[in-house]
Amino acid sequence: MRDADGDSDTYSLQISVVADTAPSFASSGASRSAIVGQYFSFTRPSASGGNGTLRYSVSGSCSGLTVTSSSVSGRPSKAGSCGITWTVRDTDGDRDTYSLQLNVAADTAPSFASSGTSRSALTGQYFSFTRPAAKGGNGTLRYSVSGSCAGLTITSSSVSGSPSKAGSCGIKWTVRDTDGDRDTYSLQISVAADTTPAFASSGTSRSATVGQYFSFTRPSASGGNGTLRYSVSGSCSGLTVTASSVSGAPSKAGQCGITWTVRDTDGDTDTYSLQLNVRHRST
Repeated sequence: MRDADGDSDTYSLQISVVADTAPSFASSGASRSAIVGQYFSFTRPSASGGNGTLRYSVSGSCSGLTVTSSSVSGRPSKAGSCGITWTVRDTDGDRDTYSLQLNVAADTAPSFASSGTSRSALTGQYFSFTRPAAKGGNGTLRYSVSGSCAGLTITSSSVSGSPSKAGSCGIKWTVRDTDGDRDTYSLQISVAADTTPAFASSGTSRSATVGQYFSFTRPSASGGNGTLRYSVSGSCSGLTVTASSVSGAPSKAGQCGITWTVRDTDGDTDTYSLQLNVRHRST
């Protein structure tokens, strides 16, 4: 600027020109899981870049949750899927979005097929039992166990070993899901002493005559564990031999022997022998 006699002065304007960058989130969004009635919260991540002050807005809803421009929180009240979208804008209107996809599951409790079972075992005899799996619930199922049985090893999935003491004992497994719902399964073990079946004596001897009817009934054994089963060995000419008796008319003089064996469920045994003296029929 100059006046009439040539004097002058100057005024300068410095303009800083920046690139027109848009604000942006680090990703386009995320998905999360929630459970009906269980507390849930999520904080929207911050965007970066853009020009001037960044302003956020939000759209969408999820039943039971409070939605703001910075977060979602509360207890979902309805199973299903819902979505929340945040939008960031800078001063000159550039924008980006971030979406939250929320999958809400019903609040189901884990459960075993039954409340438990009972089993029998013997002292000194190997025993094993595997806990059944539970179904349902939310998230990962975790098992814990309580109780003890003398001589047995107990884990969160099984019981095994040789019981060392007769009597009753109990094991209880508890299953819990991610949000704390639970169910229990109980095993009741009745441990009996490992007794051997026994006949009242080791056997007997009898006399018979060739051609004359003879019969003998094997005595019963007592004791042992579980069902007792009998088998027989030996023969006498002319006689019918079964697991419970000998009968018929001997056809040959001399001596012969029959032996019965009794076994219980876990294999313990005892024997009973019949010694038969067959004489010629007198004339």
